[in-house]
Amino acid sequence: MDIDTENQPAEQLRESRYYLYYSEFDDAFKEMINNFDQVAFEAIINSILEKFGEELEAMTKQAIAELRPGRNLPMVDTNGGEYADNPRMILDAYSKRLIEAHSKGLRELVDAALDLKGLPCDKWVDGNIEVMKLELLFMSACIHPDVLKHLVQGDLPKAYSDPLMTSMRAHMISMMEGNKREKRIFIHIHYLVNAVGVSPSPSQLEHVLNIANIYIRGFGKPNDHASYQISKKIDEVIGNHKAEPDGKRRYVKGDTQYKVMNEWASLVRGRIEFDKLKNRWDKPLTRLISEVGFASSLQPLDQHRKHVSSNYIMNLIEAIFATEGGIYKNHQYIIFDCIEPSHGTFGEILCSRHAQAYSTHGGGFSHFVAGVSVANSYKHEEQNWSLAKEDLLKSSWFKPSIRKETMKL
Repeated sequence: MDIDTENQPAEQLRESRYYLYYSEFDDAFKEMINNFDQVAFEAIINSILEKFGEELEAMTKQAIAELRPGRNLPMVDTNGGEYADNPRMILDAYSKRLIEAHSKGLRELVDAALDLKGLPCDKWVDGNIEVMKLELLFMSACIHPDVLKHLVQGDLPKAYSDPLMTSMRAHMISMMEGNKREKRIFIHIHYLVNAVGVSPSPSQLEHVLNIANIYIRGFGKPNDHASYQISKKIDEVIGNHKAEPDGKRRYVKGDTQYKVMNEWASLVRGRIEFDKLKNRWDKPLTRLISEVGFASSLQPLDQHRKHVSSNYIMNLIEAIFATEGGIYKNHQYIIFDCIEPSHGTFGEILCSRHAQAYSTHGGGFSHFVAGVSVANSYKHEEQNWSLAKEDLLKSSWFKPSIRKETMKL
């Protein structure tokens, strides 16, 4: 990632958009840049977290309260319908904006991600955008540079499959290792891809969506025998689930899920229709379908693989692909380990935007607003955060990355 290292005059710091964060610690940041060493850097991190820990906790709880809806949010654009008819066009425009911003630096990337409109978490972002920018910048530096780069580009699985990406691969493999029940807070992502990180084509997705329509239409209709025959095969292909008759479906539990599934399918159809016009009907999607989540141990990832306590849209599509040969699956990756509680909420929000994982424009499986189900991150003991911070400081990439960004503040 190319980062502009031009220095701002010190007096401009007080007049910057980060005014709320200016304090005696800014002088320490400058000193850290000039005399960069392990002890000074750890002191800086600790001073930031100590000063803003209570404030961040309060903001996190406020964010969760504001974001938590009483039901799944409608998957339509909130920007006056400006983008409603062209989900693929806005998805491409947002992708270009994020990639260009990332090429300039982390601060520019955070600005671009928070500036995206028509997403479920817009209300919270609009109300806290200036206050949170420095914290989100710091959090972005906690992500391995290559992981962040390919998260933004939408091709992380393909990059992971490249044997030349040794540093990134080793880092990502290490994050997936360990005891399943060991407490740790991290942000993860699912991608619908094959074994080498390639997405299904629009034509393959249309075929799966047609099957999904037959599956869904039989919900609550015990006399739709054609739908039941298909649903039985789909419901039993993953794990030990036994399909039920009488219009019951494993991946559709109620009217809300029925509605959300149909809305999601409609948005994806709108997205891939644009590919047909661009003669990309039989080529892999240029941006992968993904889902971003939060976890407090590796165990939830195991549950996702078993389709237990998971995203029902993501699971249904994977199950249909499994009945079609199983070439495409939901592959799991950890984006980064959180080093303090607020990173659970803000990390899920920011990474959902970086990856364009929301279903709003047909880009992902994330149909529920990010940052809500992370309250248990504050139940972790201090030693968990200390270990995560220690691992981060040992990395070869974190300190150079944060150093370049602090030089620009």
